[in-house]
This record gives sequence, structure tokens and C-alpha cells, in this order.
Amino acid sequence: ARRFVIATGARSVAPSVPGLEAITCLTDAHLATATRRPGRLIVLGGGAAGVAIAQAMVRLGSAVALIDTSDLLGGEDPEAVAILRRALLRDGVVLHERAQILRAQSVRGGVRLALAAGEGGAEQMVEGTHLLLATNRVPAIETLDVELAGIAVEAGGIRVDRGLRTSNRRVYAIGDCVGGALGARRGGHVAEEQARLVLRNALFRQPSRFDAGLVPRLTQT
Repeated sequence: ARRFVIATGARSVAPSVPGLEAITCLTDAHLATATRRPGRLIVLGGGAAGVAIAQAMVRLGSAVALIDTSDLLGGEDPEAVAILRRALLRDGVVLHERAQILRAQSVRGGVRLALAAGEGGAEQMVEGTHLLLATNRVPAIETLDVELAGIAVEAGGIRVDRGLRTSNRRVYAIGDCVGGALGARRGGHVAEEQARLVLRNALFRQPSRFDAGLVPRLTQT
């Protein structure tokens, strides 16, 4: 092809928790192909993805516990987050904010997490049939060998210019695999805007630049 677009997205990275490496964890991709609803779902991560999944699954009939080591939707407007927190509680989501995750272990019928409410807090057990990771995400580019195509990578993903072109002039990158300042804003709606600009740049030769300030901040709940 004359032009290529890398749009491989990102993958969740498991936090450093004793015992977690021995547990099979779900991601949002697993839910898209699931044939059976999780009975008791533990969602690890209180960002936009974790909140959206927790609310969706509790409304579909799962019992859901949402755990985050900091505040829910940290970095968003506190007043808006307070409204959403009340909505989640009304829906039946059990919230564990600012929780210290001490360890994880497999138990009969699922998984168990030991939590503490802050430093020195009392230990609390949370059990579920499934554990879903909605924690820190990293670009899913480790298997592409992009350096063989002359594509530069920086902290956080593939380096692109304002037109979303990589250091290889024939290759563009969009979405969560993008690094640098343009990769700071993430989500499907951001990737859609970037895809629109790439089509204009690559196919119709209409120079366009991505401006993150023109894309709304969005939490899908």
C-alpha cells in the first residue's frame, strides 16, 4: 500500500500486587465476546473505562465491586464526579476508593482481594467470580517491530506530528497507540477524530492538524 495507519490501541497492565500474576484477569475486550454474564465482578481501576464497565455490568445484572487506589475519576471535575458517584451507588456498585490492595488469591469459584483503607487500615476481603483490569494502559505496539520501518517511539507510544504522521512519511498512527503530547488525550471519540483527519491527509491531500482542545472530554456512563 502507499499509506498505512497504525491503530492497535492499548492494553491494560496489571498493577504490582502479590498473587495477581497467578490469576486470570479479564479486560474490556473479553467482555465484548463473553457468552455468559459474570456473577460477581470485581473491577480494578476507577478511571473512565472502569467506571463505564462497572455501571454497564451492574445494570446487566452482575454484582459489581469497583476498586481504585485513589479517588474515583481522579483529574476530572470533583462536582461532576460526586454526581456520578451517587449514581453508581444507586445502581448498586460497591465502591472501594483509596484502597490499598494487599494481595490477591484464587479461591474456589473465583478470586479474593485483601484490601486496606489507606495506610494501617483494617483489612477487608472482597470476593468475586471474575476480576477485570481497567488500570493503567500502555500502547499495544510491542510486537510490531516498528523500528524496522523507521518509525520512532517515545515514552507513551508512537511519535507523530500534528498531522498524525510518524517518522516514516508513509505511515500514520491514531488512537491509544500514539505517544507524546498528542497521546495524552485517549478514548474512542479521540481516535475517531484522528481517523477523520488522517483520511483527509492521506487520501484527499487536505492538510489537517489534530487539536486535542477541540475534542470533548468524555466519560461514557
